[in-house]
Amino acid sequence: MVRNSSKKPLAMIIIISALFLMSTVFTFSKVFATAHGTVKSKDGKPIEGARIILVSSEDGTKYELTSDNKGGWRKANLPPGAYTIGFIADGYEPQNVSVTLSAIRENEPIDTRLIPIPVSPLSQGDLLYGQQKYEEAISFLTKSFILADSTGNLLQLNNTAKELSDAYAETGNYAEAYRYHVILKEMSDSLNFQENTQKLTQTEMQYRFRKDQQVNELRYEKTELLYTLIGLLLGLLVLGSLIFVSRQRARVKQQELQQKGLELENNLLREELKFKEKTFEDNVKYLLTKNELISKVSERLINEKHLFKKENQQIIDEVILELQSDKDRDVLEEFETRFKQIHSGFYENLNQIAPDLTSSEKKLCAFIKLKMSTKEISSITGHSINSIETSRTRLRKKLKIHDKDVSLQDYLEKV
Repeated sequence: MVRNSSKKPLAMIIIISALFLMSTVFTFSKVFATAHGTVKSKDGKPIEGARIILVSSEDGTKYELTSDNKGGWRKANLPPGAYTIGFIADGYEPQNVSVTLSAIRENEPIDTRLIPIPVSPLSQGDLLYGQQKYEEAISFLTKSFILADSTGNLLQLNNTAKELSDAYAETGNYAEAYRYHVILKEMSDSLNFQENTQKLTQTEMQYRFRKDQQVNELRYEKTELLYTLIGLLLGLLVLGSLIFVSRQRARVKQQELQQKGLELENNLLREELKFKEKTFEDNVKYLLTKNELISKVSERLINEKHLFKKENQQIIDEVILELQSDKDRDVLEEFETRFKQIHSGFYENLNQIAPDLTSSEKKLCAFIKLKMSTKEISSITGHSINSIETSRTRLRKKLKIHDKDVSLQDYLEKV
């Protein structure tokens, strides 16, 4: 038993170590990416020694290698991400490719075809002449001569004629060598004549330039005083403009200050109006609460009047009557005073819209404008709810509100 128990921890350690090594190998195998491909010419021939430059788009790190004799290349241990890969080879136009390398899966090979740089017939002829391939050199040099003759390029004609003369001399064709030597002499004379003509033209131009320079100096001396006067006038104009702009800015600044003062005054008036409206709303709520309390007290006195002695019931009736009259008088007078302070032009606007409105109907309009419910209006005025609803219907007719979608409250809010 002891032997088996000692083997279990050892087995667990081995299993854990194996799992750790596997996870480590798996992790490191997925950290890096590999890029590979081939570099070939346009006709599919491998290009050996081509430079491949990988530049990371994230941090700009560069990795450089060259292609093998089969045009192949491979770069491992690259951080995954976006790269710009440049391909450079002698005699070929450079090419750039943008790729994204992944560490999770095998990346597709990046096979590139480079386009050869075009070579002029004269350069090709010089190259073949240097390789002692004179017949092939003569073929390209003849093409260069014809091309230069068609375009009138004297310098190219001169250089091509010299190369052709030397190439024909190397092949033993001295007649052609002499003929191109004569052409070379003519081209040289033409070039010398052209050079002399250019020098003469340059000398003539220098003379004209100096003459024109002297004339310009005289003109400058004559006009210098005029420019000075113009400068003084411009200076005065600029000074006057600055003074004008300064005054305009001061005026604008003053207007801005006045505007800010008006805005501040309007803000104060709006705040004062809001305060009055809030105070008015609080007073209305207070009056409603007071009215409800008086109504409840009156109702209770009415309901429990029979419990009092007969000689006291008359006193109860007088108290109820006094409470009701005080309620109606105080509430309406207070409401009227506060409402006119907040909405001073409301009644005048109503008179213009509907001159035949009664005093009670105007008060009802005021109640509705304050978004008071029918129940609240009933509590203040002492009228029944049905009576108020009837008054609302009659009021819509007098105000000529025929559209059923327009509520009486929305209409009065705009008055």
